Parts: sequence; C-alpha cells; structure tokens
Amino acid sequence: MMFSTGGNAAFVIASLAVGAVGSYLVTYPWRRSVSRSWFLGGLVSVLAYGTALYFVFTPYKEWNYLAFDGLGRFVAIIALPLGAVVSVYSMRYMRESDGAGRYYGLLLLMSIGVMGVVSARDTIGLYLFFELMSVSSYSLVSFRKDQWAPVEAGLKYVMLNATGSSLALLGISLAYLYRDSTLLGSVGWVLRTQGAHFLSPGALALAFTVAGMGVKSAMVPFHTWLPDAYASAPAGVSAMLSGIVTEMGFVAMLRLVLGEFSQGYEVFGYVLVFMALVTMTVGNLGALGQRDIKKMLGYSSIAQMGYMMAGMGLGLGLGVSDGIRGSLFHIMTHSAMKAGAFLAAGLLIDNIGSRSIDDMRGAGQKYPLIGSVLAISALSLAGIPGFAGFMSKLWIYRAGLESGQRLGWLVSTVAIGNSVLSLGYYLPLLFVLFRRTEDSREREVALTTEGQLPPAGTVLASTRTPWELLPVLLLGVAVMVLGSYPVPVLDALESAAATLAFLGGL
Repeated sequence: MMFSTGGNAAFVIASLAVGAVGSYLVTYPWRRSVSRSWFLGGLVSVLAYGTALYFVFTPYKEWNYLAFDGLGRFVAIIALPLGAVVSVYSMRYMRESDGAGRYYGLLLLMSIGVMGVVSARDTIGLYLFFELMSVSSYSLVSFRKDQWAPVEAGLKYVMLNATGSSLALLGISLAYLYRDSTLLGSVGWVLRTQGAHFLSPGALALAFTVAGMGVKSAMVPFHTWLPDAYASAPAGVSAMLSGIVTEMGFVAMLRLVLGEFSQGYEVFGYVLVFMALVTMTVGNLGALGQRDIKKMLGYSSIAQMGYMMAGMGLGLGLGVSDGIRGSLFHIMTHSAMKAGAFLAAGLLIDNIGSRSIDDMRGAGQKYPLIGSVLAISALSLAGIPGFAGFMSKLWIYRAGLESGQRLGWLVSTVAIGNSVLSLGYYLPLLFVLFRRTEDSREREVALTTEGQLPPAGTVLASTRTPWELLPVLLLGVAVMVLGSYPVPVLDALESAAATLAFLGGL
C-alpha cells in the first residue's frame, strides 16, 4: 500500500475484537449491578481502544487482505481515540440502562467495521466491513428499545441504508463484471467518456456506487434518516455516528470510486462539488427551524458533510490539492467539535430532562463547564476564527479561490455564505444557554439567604463525576488545540492527502 508510515491493521482489528468479546464476558456476572457492569465494560473497552491505537503506531505490516495506507492510518488516529472517549463517557451517562456488555460490544464492532473499511484491499472486504459497521450502528441507535422513538428511528435508518447498500453493491458488481477482479486498483478500469452514454456500464457503475454511499454519508437528497437517528440515539452513540461513522460513507465512496475508475475522477469531482453545495445549504436551512438540540446538531452534520465533499470535489475536479487537505482536515476537526457538542448536549439533557433548546435557558450559567464546551464546539462548527472549524474551512475556501475558475469561486462563496447562515442557529443557542433569567436570580438568592437545598432530582455541575466531565473537557481542548496548533497531525494529514491524490491521478 502507498504512503504508509506504520500500522498493523490485522492486530488493530484483533484488539478491538478481543475487547468486544471481553466487554461482554466481564459484565455478564455483574449484570444485576448496573453501575459496576458499566464501569467494567467501559474499562475493557478503553483498554481495547488503547491497544488498537498502539498497533497503529507500530512498524508497517502488510497482510493478504488488510493493510493501512496513509488514509487508513489517518482515519484510525481519529476513530480510536474517539471510541475511547465515548467509552469513558458512557460509564456514567448510560448508568440507568441495562445491557452494558451489549453496548460496548456493539461499539467495538462498529469500530472494527471502520478499521476494516480503511484497511480492506478489495471491494468485497470493504463492503462486508462497511455492513458490519452499519448493522452495529443500527442496533446502537435503537439501544433503548423500551422507547418508541429510538425504535422508529432505527427502523428508518435500516430501511434507507439498506437501499444504499443495495445500490452500492450493484455498482461494485458492475465493476467486477467488466474488470474480473475485486482487488482495489488492480486493473484501473476506465470510465470512458468518448462515445459513452448515461446507460453505459461505466456510467451506471459510477452512479450506483455514488448513490449508494451517498445514502450512507447523508448526502442530500439521501439524508432524511440522519436527524431522527442522531436525536434518538444515546449521546455517546450520536457522537460516534457524527464523529466518524457517517464520514465513513464518504471515505468508502472515495476508496471505491477512485480505486475503480482510473479516469473517472474528474467527473466524480464535479458531482461532489454540485452535491456539496446542495447538501450544505439544505443542512443549514433544516437546522434553522429546529428547537430540539440533537436534531439541530443532526442537520448541522449534514451541512458539515457538504464542506467535506466541497473540498474533495475541488481537489479531484479542479486539481487543487489544498481542497483534498481541507476536506480531510475537516473530517478530523468535525470529529472533535461535533462529538464534543453531542456529549455536552447529552449531559445538559440528562440534567434538565428535556431536549428542547427553550428549556435550556440559563443552563450555561448553571453548568459552566458543560456550557463552555458546547459553546466552543458551536463556535467552531460555525467557522469562527481561533477554533478548529475555521482552520479546516479556511483550507476549503482557499482551494476554491486558488483554482482560478468561476466554479471554484462559486464554491468558496457559497461555503462562506453557509458559515454565516449557520450563525442563525448557533448564536441563538448560545444566547439561550447563557441568558440569566429573573427566575434563576430569585432562586439563587432564596437558596443563598435561606440555606435551602435545591429541589429533589436537581444535579448541580459540581456534583458531576469525572467519568462524564473529563471526556467532554478533552474534546473541548482538542477543538482549541486543532484551531491554534494543528502541527502534530499534519504529517498524518499529508500522508492521507497523498494517498487520495495518487488514487485520483493527481
């Protein structure tokens, strides 16, 4: 594999597999003690992610069907720490739910799917690992099966993504029919444009592959499953879905299309640019009218996918390498800032008992640490200078302007306009969170002067446990660091960009 500086994909996957089995085995004897089972399952899960991350940084090892290239190693550096953070967070956040072994087992299986997608060397292996990731995510969205909303969201997720899987498999099958090989890039089957038509085998294979993976990556108009799935899933699951799983639909699309069509990358780039402009605009417009904080963040994820597609489309279609770098960097920054937003929102929802933004008035005053991380994440998602989101979006803006073409300028203009548009729902959220109401002032005075205790069920910020606060704070720090000093990740970023540029023929 090209442009790899290390990593042992087989041992990474084996570590996660052992953790999936181990988390179930250690929690089963303690299944009647909910708090202990969640602690033990989380501990095993964190150890599994830590071991897997260690093997990412070991000397490069190539196996028959698994090997990390630069892109795979880059995704592993994002996905494995995120999984560990979610595991720690879930120890306390999921304390009122049964099934700790199932939860952590599914979480690790989902991560195995992620690692398999970026290390598989053939189309069938990539597809099977992607389906493993998808089935695990379906189950996690509906984890709280005693409630109707998660079950309904999970069913919608399954039906739409099953359609996407069928389309992608049809595209892979057409490619195999005319290439007679499943090995990625083995033949470099060409999408011939001279004399080709929309019903030619090459055009159909490309269309089915893009449409199928477009469903998985929530590309408009295949995005309708995402807001409900993100809103109904537990906060930790929403963080994983938004932080890496949905992006894997995009990554799998890149690996399949660039590996299958050696001369189709320009057509694919223009398709990505067009769909990106539609996706980011529809996502932001959908978020504007939401009063459910998790649905708002879900629509925001659709918009952020638009930025990733825009950068990659500029790189492949117009040949601007900074577009590829910006797209990959935005995958990393989005993982930190959207996961931080979902985990912080989950704690606020847990404290106040409501997902409504209107009910969160003054919550930032009451829970300053949680509110601060949510504010940092929101400002970063909006692309405010000084935060991670601005740095990755800046690369995408610059790529459009550097292209010297009207299409590139249009992409940059629409992307900047969408960043401004996103302030229309992020700023009202911050105003609500940190608005100091008369009722809260009077209540604070009464509690201080009369020495009364807060009402039963009220959880003060100072009583939160480190098991919940530490992961949220770590993600907040990551957003700040990536926005001010991204140097430590640039080597992995350059290796991933070089891999995609090589596959795309740039």
